[in-house]
Amino acid sequence: MKKIVSSIIFISLISHFLSAQTSTDALRYSRIFYNGTSRFQGMAGAFGAVGADFSVLSTNPAGIGLFKSTEFTITPDLWIANSTGNYNSMTSYDTRLNFALGNIGIVFTLNPYKKEKTGGFQNFNIGFGLNRENNFNTRFVIRGLNDKSSLMSSYTNTLNNYPGGISPDMLNNVYPFDIGPAYDANLIYYDPQTKKYLSDAPNGGVNQQKIVASSGSLNEFDISLGGNFNDMLYFGGTIGIPYINYYESSSYTETSADA
Repeated sequence: MKKIVSSIIFISLISHFLSAQTSTDALRYSRIFYNGTSRFQGMAGAFGAVGADFSVLSTNPAGIGLFKSTEFTITPDLWIANSTGNYNSMTSYDTRLNFALGNIGIVFTLNPYKKEKTGGFQNFNIGFGLNRENNFNTRFVIRGLNDKSSLMSSYTNTLNNYPGGISPDMLNNVYPFDIGPAYDANLIYYDPQTKKYLSDAPNGGVNQQKIVASSGSLNEFDISLGGNFNDMLYFGGTIGIPYINYYESSSYTETSADA
């Protein structure tokens, strides 16, 4: 009985934790775009069957068996992210540069191949290091003229259609991150005669801009062991420890088109 209760509590905790993840998060963290060494990138990642490259620790650890000597590798990487945004027939372009490491690591060769050795195990290799699996450094800009509505008109519509109505002193409690601060900044106001919320741009006529910038990466620390048997059989295995660093900031501005 205790085991059943413990299992239910454990599953409940896991379910609660996963509820914070959105579909966007799941897609972002499940997509893998290996950076790897320059050789790996030069072949568009088609290096799994070739081996003797540090990148295979993350893709095909048997390839570590092809190493004949100890090798240290470090690969700098220049990430160029271009984006295009289109809003109300206005196109915006943006470019972001990021310098990082594609990978860094070392492979040690034990019992290296000798000419007089004709069969059996030729060598064993141990490798460990870091491979970058995704780069989240991007930025996109959306801007344009809106002559039909504004963000403030969206706020007033929300308040005026609130079930049972909502008083101004409740705004910061109900909408603490958007409508509440907008009311405090006098971007929207309450008319006690009509009992409606109003704004200075109910019909648009504003220039709108939104900038979303993200940074971070998905990396994997690999520990691999592989070998070569008679130059015919190559085997290997990897313990991969991934870790994710992601940060996103978003800013929105709205100015009068007549200003």
